[in-house]
Amino acid sequence: MAYIESFLLFLLVVIITFLVLVTPIVIIGWILSYVEFFNKRKFFQFLFLKKSKLIKDQTEPYFNISKIVKSNAIVFFTIVYITTVSVFYVKQSFNYYGKDRAYPQAKAYAIVGNSVFFIHSFLFSFSRINIHENNLDNKLMAFQDFILNRMYQYIPKDDAEREYWKYKFKYQSIITQRYVPVSKEDRESKYRFFRTEMGIAEYSPRLYPLMDEIQQISKALFYGNMKDIELNQGKRYLPIAHISYYLANNFINYTTLKRPEGDPYTVKGKLMFQDKTLYAKYLEYTNLLVALQEKIDTNSAVKKVFEKNPMHQAFLFASLLDGFDTILRYKVFSNIYPCNLKEAQQFLDYHRQINDWMENKGTSFQTLSRRGQKAAKFILGASGGRQSFFIIAKYICEIPIDYYNSWEKQALKDSNGRKDLLKRYAISGLFKDRFEYEKIILMKETHTKGEEK
Repeated sequence: MAYIESFLLFLLVVIITFLVLVTPIVIIGWILSYVEFFNKRKFFQFLFLKKSKLIKDQTEPYFNISKIVKSNAIVFFTIVYITTVSVFYVKQSFNYYGKDRAYPQAKAYAIVGNSVFFIHSFLFSFSRINIHENNLDNKLMAFQDFILNRMYQYIPKDDAEREYWKYKFKYQSIITQRYVPVSKEDRESKYRFFRTEMGIAEYSPRLYPLMDEIQQISKALFYGNMKDIELNQGKRYLPIAHISYYLANNFINYTTLKRPEGDPYTVKGKLMFQDKTLYAKYLEYTNLLVALQEKIDTNSAVKKVFEKNPMHQAFLFASLLDGFDTILRYKVFSNIYPCNLKEAQQFLDYHRQINDWMENKGTSFQTLSRRGQKAAKFILGASGGRQSFFIIAKYICEIPIDYYNSWEKQALKDSNGRKDLLKRYAISGLFKDRFEYEKIILMKETHTKGEEK
């Protein structure tokens, strides 16, 4: 019964999508048929008539809706559409009904959910607006909820695969575009909504339950049991890396405290110091990411999955840098000297690992396209945001580091390679509006005097 119902639902999605896509073609063809420049062109006639033969002394309009519906353009589109849909269904079936896959009845509904997911993602990326504010999105999400409930009938409650599909069908498109659902009421209230270069929405009450939900999904995917062998071998961990970058950018708004002035990186440390509950959540999630990276480094199957998905590795690395950078800022605001902390060493260990990943040949970073590498470098904070403690460690803590990071390379380039200017350039450039590095210098002097005594 599940296979029949899921196939009928798939056909329903296919038919509705076809009608939505073909209607603009018919309308455009009908409108252009009244433009003399087009209706005299044989190619246009070939597209929008079944036969491209001219009719002399015609008493009716040469073009009409019924002719266009039966035209070569619509026939060609229909053939391409049916072929694409058939290939999609067959490919999905082979993928989900293999011997290593659990709960085949649930996977039958997953094929339907995937088709709606692609439509939803296309609308999300194409419109470049927060589609969570309109009725279309509500209907698509209601349909996805329906599909998930059907799948849950065949997946036990203690199986983490439930969370995998919840992420896939409800949150992946949101996280990819880094949007926060904000209602019309939120916009008209005291809460502000805006997009920055980081995709951050500020002070949206609807952010908090969303953040709680996706954190629970991450925990379930990492710690939970999963019967499906293919998912269990590594794919289950990809959503955690993807979610981590969204959380890293939005933790700054995950508090009811008023956001202080300053850049996002400095502000985050201040907020963590002011809101101890927020810091506890951030620390817990950072520790989860540390455990995930350890699994990647020690488990060959998981490592292979992340090598095939290098952008997810970039997301995870960026979130680790962000996590430890924020934790160290919190320590400084708590008047704790950061240079000798284990978190400082962990930050530098990950920084070196990231540097090797980007610079050495044979890594998954090298498999990315030029555009992909540029995006990965931006994610990893090549502009300086997530590099700040590296500069502190090297030039203030004076920890021996035998390589240059991207910020230093840019500084050397701009100062014509003069290393004597590097320290001043790097510190003034990176901390002009960021982080109270003078406070660390003062703490260092106090700490040094204490050691001398």
